Amino acid sequence: LRELVLEDGTRFRASPSHLIPVASDLGHERLLPLGSITVGARIHRIGSPKPVAVVSSSVVWGRGAFNPHTLTGEIVVDGVLASCYTEAVPARLAHALLLPERILFRLTRTTLLRSALHSALPPWVS
Repeated sequence: LRELVLEDGTRFRASPSHLIPVASDLGHERLLPLGSITVGARIHRIGSPKPVAVVSSSVVWGRGAFNPHTLTGEIVVDGVLASCYTEAVPARLAHALLLPERILFRLTRTTLLRSALHSALPPWVS
């Protein structure tokens, strides 16, 4: 895993390939893999009126990494705004490919992907 420490002391962990919205000086955002985010980059901390600077970045060991998909493609992890996507597939393509799943969920409140993923998980993963 990669761990970022933010200027407010927040510690954020995710896989190095996980995409994170990073603020630019022009007010735009770009999705960058967590592993390429460097000290000084600014990311969105929930509850902060403006993006917060990264003060350190390191590789850490950890258990329990998950990659859930949301209807919007965004998720909050450790108080930090993150994308549900990784660099394995371009984010726009991944979001488009999951459109049938989002439609099914909105219509029926059920999901085929979750069922398929859960049936493929080893028994020790809950």
